[in-house]
Amino acid sequence: MKLLTDTIVSLSTPYGQGGISIIKISGKKVFFLMDKILQQKIYSRIVDYCYFYDLNGDVVDKGIVIFFKAPNSFTGEDVLEFHCHGGIVIVNVLLKIVLSLGIRLASPGEFTLRAFLKNKLDLIQAEAISQLIFSKTEASLEAALKSLNGLFSGHIRLLLNDVSMLRIYVETSIDFSENNINLLKKEEFIYDISRLLKNFDIIIKNSQDTKNISYGVNIVIFGNANSGKSTLMNLLSKEEVSIVDKFPGTTRDIIKSFIIIGGIKFNLIDTAGIRMTNNFVEIEGIKRSINIAIKSDLLLLVIDFSKHDKLDINVIYDDLFYFINFNKINYIILLNKCDLLNKNLYNNFKYYNNFIFFSAKTGYGLNKLKKLILKKFNYINNDNAIFFVNNRHLNNINISKNHIKNCINYLKYDYMYDILSEELRLAQENLMEIIGEGVEESFLDIIFSKFCIGK
Repeated sequence: MKLLTDTIVSLSTPYGQGGISIIKISGKKVFFLMDKILQQKIYSRIVDYCYFYDLNGDVVDKGIVIFFKAPNSFTGEDVLEFHCHGGIVIVNVLLKIVLSLGIRLASPGEFTLRAFLKNKLDLIQAEAISQLIFSKTEASLEAALKSLNGLFSGHIRLLLNDVSMLRIYVETSIDFSENNINLLKKEEFIYDISRLLKNFDIIIKNSQDTKNISYGVNIVIFGNANSGKSTLMNLLSKEEVSIVDKFPGTTRDIIKSFIIIGGIKFNLIDTAGIRMTNNFVEIEGIKRSINIAIKSDLLLLVIDFSKHDKLDINVIYDDLFYFINFNKINYIILLNKCDLLNKNLYNNFKYYNNFIFFSAKTGYGLNKLKKLILKKFNYINNDNAIFFVNNRHLNNINISKNHIKNCINYLKYDYMYDILSEELRLAQENLMEIIGEGVEESFLDIIFSKFCIGK
């Protein structure tokens, strides 16, 4: 981690031409910069319209300046913002002047990191800011805002408080046990553990639902080689992201895109076609396709309907259907290339619920597909945008819950109270890590390195 006592600068708006660019500075040298670049005193939280000077005293631009005096700023430090004209040359000139005065460029997320270290926000709220910036849907934005306002942190702190109280109870019982006094009442303790586990389950259920809101629903396009998967991918994406070729096995890598349907983000994943082959690269692609299909939220199984006439689809694709049902995969089957077939054969399949007659080439059935996708995920909307959650949060919550569950087993043995205390300590640490308490610098470096520069 870089030294966090020095003064940093960064462009907070996108680099390029525009109406306004904002250069943000945070640290102890803010007053020094005022004197050198503005040549006047600026008062906190008052908008000033100033000239910007170079070190020779020449005017380089004129714009708005806002000063936030510590600790009443985003970072908790003195913060100065230059709102200059949005030209590349102007920005470069101003940054060059600032850097020449002993200020360094900020690392990605460093302004937010400083805010975290000054206790302006916890780690959940810090991550919510990044999610807020990268939100692709209104539901994702709403979830991020709720976490930024502390809703998710509040739930975690309630769990953490309950775990901490249980740990104090157990450790106090251990101390008194040396005097043959047993304070720990097993029935009451089991009741408290059971109640706590129910609270964990509520948070986990909400977290799993809102994870789809924050990151999108993963839809995997799956099927035999040359069945029209890549054409479907391009149709849904409205651009050519997958290679379309008459030769089977063209798609060997995993290709990704995303679409928004009904305000919900859906991540599209085009996979290698399933077929018998001796090509090592293609075999590896097929293996990856199968692994990704198992983890999908929804599988679009594409079948070349033009090749099967009156044959029973269930017989032809028996292995694929077994694979889907065995792994309990949510799916929709697309009978693709139906534009090449006699429509009288449609009646053979009208009793299937999850079948859609489709043509990736003409777009026939596209609206019906979108409606069916939305129906399967109709629980995802702004009303259910409870809070922002990521894989790190969910993983730590599950680990913490497992440590709590272990406590019930150790209660059977009086001499295992020390282990009971250790399980509660581990549960406590995992919850603390979610909000950023007691974490190491290297851990913070990993988290904040994913942020955008200037935030």
